[in-house]
Amino acid sequence: MGTRGVIVWIFSSLSFLAAIHALEAALALFFNTDVILLKSYPIINTLNISPATYFLASTAVTITLWGVTCKMAVETPVERFLNKMLSDAKKTIRNRMRNGGRQPISTGHDVRNHNRKPQVARPNQRHHL
Repeated sequence: MGTRGVIVWIFSSLSFLAAIHALEAALALFFNTDVILLKSYPIINTLNISPATYFLASTAVTITLWGVTCKMAVETPVERFLNKMLSDAKKTIRNRMRNGGRQPISTGHDVRNHNRKPQVARPNQRHHL
């Protein structure tokens, strides 16, 4: 499992825990039950948080963590292709800047000989360089 897999695993675990807190906050807000999970934290236990604030905060954290998890887990092929093309373009520009900008931009084909027919080498002809 690569670094990306570990990051996805960590953020998905955190979003699951935040979702449990959001569920408890919803139960406390709508059904007037006691808050049990929040009391297990020593620092937060001293604060007096209303069920509405607990619900809004835990829902916001859940959505944020889930969004980060999805962003890290899903990389589209188009995004991968664009990242590769941009990195290749940056390398090309850096190489040209190192050479003083003396290299012309290559389009992949010769524009001057666009309408010419390709020449076929005949066996009795010699090519001179």
